[in-house]
Amino acid sequence: MKITQFDNKYLNEMAQLFADEYSEPDAGRVWNLETAKKYLNRDINSAPEYCLLALEEDKCVGGVFCRIDPYYTGEMLFVDSLQTKKEYRNKGVAKKLLQEVFKLAKQSNLLGTHLLADAREGFPRTWYEAIGFTLSGWAEYEAQWEELERFISE
Repeated sequence: MKITQFDNKYLNEMAQLFADEYSEPDAGRVWNLETAKKYLNRDINSAPEYCLLALEEDKCVGGVFCRIDPYYTGEMLFVDSLQTKKEYRNKGVAKKLLQEVFKLAKQSNLLGTHLLADAREGFPRTWYEAIGFTLSGWAEYEAQWEELERFISE
């Protein structure tokens, strides 16, 4: 497996994988290809050196997309998305991607890294904790406009 800088020829493929992995149809939250491309492009355009692909014989099998966040007294790497094709899971792809992007960030003297993960299930929370992350105590909140209608109209 080869870890390399993101190549735009894989954008559609990675955006589709992102949409498949991060959609929650039962909750009514579904990514489409165009929105997923915009989301990935945000990181690609702001911090391309921290957007990496895993290639197996020139076949894209996964990717990590990051950006740099101002953070207290310096800057932190924010892991925005990490995805691996199903047939390549449990083969070290995500681990290798994170190891490489973390090495790059450490060499650039960033303070550390942070990310959002689905804490509702054991995985990926347990995996992140096993490699050294700790739960920050912060929670992400979200709402659709119809859920806030009463608040907005007060």
